[in-house]
Amino acid sequence: MLTPEMLRKQVHSGTIAPLYCIYGPNSALIDKTVATLHTAIFGSAKTDFDFDHFDADVHDPAIILNAAQTRPLRASKRLVVVKRAEVYKTTQWGIFKHYFTKPSAQCCLVFVAHAEKHDKLPCGEKLANIFLKSGAAVFCGNPKKEAQGQIIEAELKKCGKKIARDALDFMAEAIGGEGLKVRQELEKLVLFCADKPLITLEDAMAVVCGTEQVTIFNLLDAIAAGNTAEALKYINELLDRGQDPLPMLGMIARQFRLIAVAGEAIREGKKAAQITAALNEFDRSVYRGRGYQPWQVEKFIRQAHRWPIKKLAKAFDEISVTDAQLKSSRIDKRHLMERLVFALGCC
Repeated sequence: MLTPEMLRKQVHSGTIAPLYCIYGPNSALIDKTVATLHTAIFGSAKTDFDFDHFDADVHDPAIILNAAQTRPLRASKRLVVVKRAEVYKTTQWGIFKHYFTKPSAQCCLVFVAHAEKHDKLPCGEKLANIFLKSGAAVFCGNPKKEAQGQIIEAELKKCGKKIARDALDFMAEAIGGEGLKVRQELEKLVLFCADKPLITLEDAMAVVCGTEQVTIFNLLDAIAAGNTAEALKYINELLDRGQDPLPMLGMIARQFRLIAVAGEAIREGKKAAQITAALNEFDRSVYRGRGYQPWQVEKFIRQAHRWPIKKLAKAFDEISVTDAQLKSSRIDKRHLMERLVFALGCC
């Protein structure tokens, strides 16, 4: 299996296989990888006669094979791209078997498919073994969270923007790693912030969540106040609007960390100004935030009195369990988030 970067190096050295399966969850990276092949074969020349583009949901294998076996007119070889190849049935893939055994040297036949994992090609295991003897598989995966954050920062830097750490973490969780969605959300974020040089968490949430921004902060206040009924209402509103549970959980964890910082400062006998300094230092060092206004500090102090150390420890345990289950369990995500709200209400 190749990575898109490995494929790019191969084609730049002049090696182009007659068969490719370019697949994965990252549609933007898939398009970019197909474009790499297109440029390698045609350069800047017109491709009207030697480039065919098909949709597996519409075009039968026989039509694809006819195009692949047609001699090129102007270029050194033809490029035939079949999108949504994952919709082909086993019997339809079987029609390609003979061609996969001996593909045309004058054609580059590319199957594009959506897939979450790299371990299986859409044509099935038996046919994949034949396919890979003459061709290559290229998996276009989503970047990991750390790499995703670097990508977001780099893209925003091109637009003259910086982003606060908490906003960056939220964006990386909320928009995932699918390339096209990332570009779309970052474009909206840049337009929304206009002349602002620093993008804050509030900016990010306003763009990604729209009107959900207020609801998220209301959710945090309800949970911190122990108002289970209100918290359930807000969390279901968010889920009904399509909000991903993981960013919500991240915000809940962040809220309790700040409550813990305020609580520790209170136990040390610090005054309001010192508590503010402790919260601001934590916010800047951990989340690259801008600190908090006096009214926000007062709220953290009130919440800290309600959450002593033992209750906080239980809360962090519940958050940790929910995080693990959201990432690995098949249990309904709404149920997991509702269960968390009930559990926090009982701490």
